Amino acid sequence: MATIRDVAKQAGLSVATISKYLNGGPVREKNRGTIQNAINALGYQVNPYARSLKTRRSMSVGVLLPSMITPFFTNMLTELDLVLRGSGYHELVSFYGPDHGLEREKFQFLVNAGVDGLIYAPEHVTAGEFEEIVGGRGLPVILTDRLVEGVSADTVLVDNTEAVCEGMGQLIS
Repeated sequence: MATIRDVAKQAGLSVATISKYLNGGPVREKNRGTIQNAINALGYQVNPYARSLKTRRSMSVGVLLPSMITPFFTNMLTELDLVLRGSGYHELVSFYGPDHGLEREKFQFLVNAGVDGLIYAPEHVTAGEFEEIVGGRGLPVILTDRLVEGVSADTVLVDNTEAVCEGMGQLIS
């Protein structure tokens, strides 16, 4: 597998210039073609893990949900994927089912995986567990569909009672 150093050697330019090009920085027009030709010749692909070490951004968002068979979460994932891809991000999706231990384990894994943010539908996690796992990392977390009492996080909720009443009203009409 070709490295950025191989591309620099092939192009006859510095690693810094290649890095600038790969990250969208200013590079002389004549060098742009030379760099792209070297990338093509070597079949170079950016290593997202190496890039994330340097930039401290993984361009990924963790998504932790209780189930993948619920239409609500399936639709949410479909729309989320469109939005994230449009912004250059990818999602790491995990499901935990009714198992509290598995929920904690997967929550901890996604936080430690270096995601840039987390969208989480909590079920069993307490405020204490939440703080223990996320505590002080500065990781943006959006709770969806459910609250964790005592946790201050952006939250997206649906008023299920109102939605059912509205649906029944539509059926009656």
